[in-house]
Amino acid sequence: MYYLKLLMIFTFLSLLVLGVVYVVKYGTFLPRVTQKRVTEVQEGKLSSAEAYLNHGAEDYQKNQYEHALLDFSKAIEINPRYTKAYLNRGTVYYEKGQCDEAISDYNKAIDIDPKYDKAYFNRGMVYGKCKSLYDQAISDLSKAIEINPGYAEALTNRANAYANKGQYDEAISDYNKAIEINPRLPESYNNLGIAYGRGKGLHDQAIIYFSKAIEINPGYAEAYANRGVAYGNEGIYDKAISDFNKATELNPEYPDVYFNKAMVYEKNGRIKEAIAAYEVFIQYAPPSYSRIIEHAKQRIRELKGKLGQKIGL
Repeated sequence: MYYLKLLMIFTFLSLLVLGVVYVVKYGTFLPRVTQKRVTEVQEGKLSSAEAYLNHGAEDYQKNQYEHALLDFSKAIEINPRYTKAYLNRGTVYYEKGQCDEAISDYNKAIDIDPKYDKAYFNRGMVYGKCKSLYDQAISDLSKAIEINPGYAEALTNRANAYANKGQYDEAISDYNKAIEINPRLPESYNNLGIAYGRGKGLHDQAIIYFSKAIEINPGYAEAYANRGVAYGNEGIYDKAISDFNKATELNPEYPDVYFNKAMVYEKNGRIKEAIAAYEVFIQYAPPSYSRIIEHAKQRIRELKGKLGQKIGL
């Protein structure tokens, strides 16, 4: 069974290995904008850099990225050393998939203010998310932590980068530090569970951390999906199916979960349910899952053959 995708960045293509895969959610703490309160912008000064920053942040929240880019660019034109505007414009570029432009704006913010922890954080996230440059991501996130030792989100995402490099001891250390700083971050518990389950093979320990993530955030579909994986790897199939069902109740178009559920049904001898789950997986799986889709189609053919033999066809 396989653990699903670490905090959002990385989709694993090695899903054809035997066993259920954990869903790793890398990037829950994605680059974000810095918003100035509307009340801080004085009436009649809407041409100020602060006003454009504020308007751009509002446009960003509405997913109006082109308008946000114009506003942040105008803020920079008015004040070429406005680090928050570079940070925000970089974040919009990231959302548009223009990662080189995003990095360039974060570089500018850091050039202006070498102690700007959020700029290092955002640039590290882009290195990981867009470039899969985990060493660079770790370097930037480490700098953010050096500047702000209480930066729990940076610790969590540095741990994610370590985990994706297979450095699970370092990852576990960072997750635990993040939890000490902020014990209410469900992502830290979710990914700590992945480190123990996928990295160490300690699925019983993983269940504890996934359960804690769910306790903090009962709507956390990935945590249910991952706890289902851990239960499946422990051979506790009824609880695995229950968690998979909860995950798809929260997110009905969650392809990884249907694939994992199909595998658990297979292990439990429930052929019809396995076929149905594979079929739903194929329905929702993105094109990037092409190899896994072909595997699912092959399993459907083989299971239908077994089912035909079973009923004497």
